[in-house]
Amino acid sequence: MVVTRTRVLALLIVHALGLRVPASAQKPAAAARERVTFKSGDLTLVGFLCKPDGTGSLPGVIWNHGSQKNPGTQRQFDAVAAIFVPAGYVIFAPMRRGHGDSEGSYIMDQLRRAQGSRAAAGQLLVRLMEGEHLDDQLAGQAYLRSLPYVDPNRLVVAGCSFGASRPCSPPNAARATRRRRPSRLPR
Repeated sequence: MVVTRTRVLALLIVHALGLRVPASAQKPAAAARERVTFKSGDLTLVGFLCKPDGTGSLPGVIWNHGSQKNPGTQRQFDAVAAIFVPAGYVIFAPMRRGHGDSEGSYIMDQLRRAQGSRAAAGQLLVRLMEGEHLDDQLAGQAYLRSLPYVDPNRLVVAGCSFGASRPCSPPNAARATRRRRPSRLPR
């Protein structure tokens, strides 16, 4: 079921961008994925990269995963890659801290250990997603932008669940949003 929802989301994004979906993308195909590492502060994070054949300045899609512990083992990335790679996009799935083989604490373990009420856990979630996990997403964007075959001005950010918390804004807007965010949550 997750793969089906992911394929529908990917197809909607392709449609919204006015791309032609090649016949080869109608069924998910295994795309060759490369495991890469990048830095977010002092942590080494892992990501998965899929690149279409060819050279030049290619557009990119950053796929931000949800809260699952090992998102790199999920089929959603393969389903997204099966849509976008044949359409000429580089796909990058950065794994935030504590997910998969990335260094750091896993967010769900942190939330389970949160002291107090559900409200305390909710405030911790907001702090993590607008803080260090946002930093991880921005570090992933910076990594993708640094690749010589990626056009840094043609990036799409998408995701699911926790990973969908930032894709609604353009890749540069997250920095501006973070600077303007109030230091305290309203009560």
